[in-house]
Amino acid sequence: MDPLTRSDEPQRRWLGGESDDGAPFLVDVITTNGTVTIRFLGELDTTSLARAEGIAFEALERTGARTIVIDMSEVTFCSSAGLSLLVRLTMAARDSGRHSRIRHPRPLVRRMIAVTDLTELLNVEDEGA
Repeated sequence: MDPLTRSDEPQRRWLGGESDDGAPFLVDVITTNGTVTIRFLGELDTTSLARAEGIAFEALERTGARTIVIDMSEVTFCSSAGLSLLVRLTMAARDSGRHSRIRHPRPLVRRMIAVTDLTELLNVEDEGA
């Protein structure tokens, strides 16, 4: 069975690149009950962007899920390139008639989203939601 269509186990891929401080970057893709959750872990910046983007868009194309959740709870840093990826994922979901939201960004990432006036567009979910 294709791991991106499984409903019981996450598809976990280590990305080969490292962030600027040498930390690895991880992406989990979990599909359950019509929802795909893309969870980024580490620093979402230019060193991790190409591979993060590839896995995320592959998940969007291959799952057919109606709801897209981008879990940012373990992202320690998000550059402008990372914010751009979030916008592109959100727009791709919207253009294909899907719903998307950003789940639980850490305070620094939430502040970057707010300062760039992207909170509403990205449909940022509160911590308690």
